[in-house]
Amino acid sequence: MSDSNRGFRSTALLTAGTLVLAGLAACAPVGPGPYQQQANYAGYACQQGNTQAC
Repeated sequence: MSDSNRGFRSTALLTAGTLVLAGLAACAPVGPGPYQQQANYAGYACQQGNTQAC
């Protein structure tokens, strides 16, 4: 295998790996959704003594 061919394959593998990681990161949730936010708020209100939140 020539050195130029080896370099091309290394670059291709790194590029493919970067694209896969970028795709996975795009699918990851950014933060809690509305249902999780509502549950967090209700849990906090319950801890503060609001019996209707429990």
